[in-house]
Amino acid sequence: MTRQSGREAIDVQSLANFLSNINHFLIKCPIRRSTAGEMLAANAIATISLIDAVYEPVPGGKSVADLELERGVVTCNKPYIRPEPDIDPDYIDSDSDEDDFYNFKETIGPEPPARLPSKLPPPGNLHASLRLTRRIASGRAGAVFEAELNEDASSPELTTATLSRLVVKICHPTTYYRLSREAFCYEEMESLQGRVIPRYYGLFQTILEPGVMFRYWKMEKIWGGNDANDSDEEDHSDFHRSLTVLVLEYVSEEFLPVGRKLDDKIIKEIKEMFKELARLGVWQPDIRYANILRLPNAESGNAGQYRWRLVDFDRARKSNMSLRRFEIEHENSLEPLFKWLPRGVVREP
Repeated sequence: MTRQSGREAIDVQSLANFLSNINHFLIKCPIRRSTAGEMLAANAIATISLIDAVYEPVPGGKSVADLELERGVVTCNKPYIRPEPDIDPDYIDSDSDEDDFYNFKETIGPEPPARLPSKLPPPGNLHASLRLTRRIASGRAGAVFEAELNEDASSPELTTATLSRLVVKICHPTTYYRLSREAFCYEEMESLQGRVIPRYYGLFQTILEPGVMFRYWKMEKIWGGNDANDSDEEDHSDFHRSLTVLVLEYVSEEFLPVGRKLDDKIIKEIKEMFKELARLGVWQPDIRYANILRLPNAESGNAGQYRWRLVDFDRARKSNMSLRRFEIEHENSLEPLFKWLPRGVVREP
């Protein structure tokens, strides 16, 4: 039977047979779809290598080589603060300015909230080969570099999974404790990763062999000096050969607007994000302009979907403060920031 439509005639039975054959072909030989892979688990990477990261001694001079680091076990000295009047002020590092913190008496009990059960799968054994490119930021704890994944030298799974753009945060041996504390806080806030804070892929460590020098320690001041490739001075850090880095999700380099009134929705959203930290018992005393990053092309409006990410937790602690006390402490730092930004002033704590 045929049906006529203008100058075209279609044999219905032939069309049905054709569609049946196509369906059979699609089942036997499915088309590869261009969908993204699953998000990489935060503990999937066991080792990383930093491309051209060290100088090795060779006869007549030195050569550039890669450096391999293994995922480390996070240990944090003095991770808790219990705000009771009789606590020894030396409980905080001597360079801290939070002595007044000990005058607070509003607590939820003798201990901070327990860490929530992890939802991560068993640790993976993947390898990521990373090339550090440009320095993005620097501070007390170290310097943050954007990192490019070398797919040819990395585990194949990293090319099929959805892996965020990465940054590597490097510390000098003398500031290792700060990076360790930051790693501790990221692990405490596992449930907030990718939503309130960046995704955290691990703390990685190695011990440099005698005579081997990490190139990024050669910068005059890694937290504010020249670019990584600028210096060829001799290494003066032989007193300590331990290297520690964090691997994190790249967020952006966009910040709160300066010189114009902040939208009330922005203020409300950021305050709510700090409440999310408080519910886990995490106190962030280092609230500053550079530590609140805007997601590029982000949309907001859904509950729990934020346009911002909070970063830099090397001074953060867990505490048994009440939620009300957390709110007061965080807002005491946020309010001056929100007040002065519309006036074109970045107010730092």
